[in-house]
Amino acid sequence: FYDPRGMDIEAQGNWAERDPLIVFHGSLYKLASQPTLECIYSVMEADSNVDFVIMGKDNGHALTMISDLACKRGLQSRLHYEGQFNPIRDANGTICDPGWRKMLSYLKRARLAPDPWPIGGSSARFEAYAMGVPCVSMGLRADRMSWGRPQHKVVEVVALVTASGTANSVAEYAELCRRCLYDGEFADRLVEGTVSQIDQID
Repeated sequence: FYDPRGMDIEAQGNWAERDPLIVFHGSLYKLASQPTLECIYSVMEADSNVDFVIMGKDNGHALTMISDLACKRGLQSRLHYEGQFNPIRDANGTICDPGWRKMLSYLKRARLAPDPWPIGGSSARFEAYAMGVPCVSMGLRADRMSWGRPQHKVVEVVALVTASGTANSVAEYAELCRRCLYDGEFADRLVEGTVSQIDQID
């Protein structure tokens, strides 16, 4: 389901070699979730050195919503939309679109790839892990006690779940984002664990 060709999983830089950069890539309608954005923007408000790069297809109003909320929080100068990318491979299995290479270059620099809710990513999470970026996700319970109860998230890819990168509340999600940005030991340990999962998936 996930193709790592073109991403050198073993050669990604560790936390110390990366920038205080948050990167989201994927369909923008997933990111256009006010609770998710409020959480990410609150982390950015606490540190003027943190920038947020987003790449992906807009649905005609998601980008406007994302940008307007950033403007209301005074963060518009640190939110950067870098366009779309085409992940389709040619007959040789190569992705030729320059937008794809651009997206990978940002992931190579990032310290955090937040997974939005209620609908998160799948291939985007895999690609973040493959590029050595810690990914924070909201948890989804499936035990009997959770049946019929509202949750933050509505869908999950079980193979991509990492215990240390999964939050069960908005406050915990924000805290995990901060740890990925500022706690190098935690971030590197999270990446090491997720890369091991990628090897198993592959």
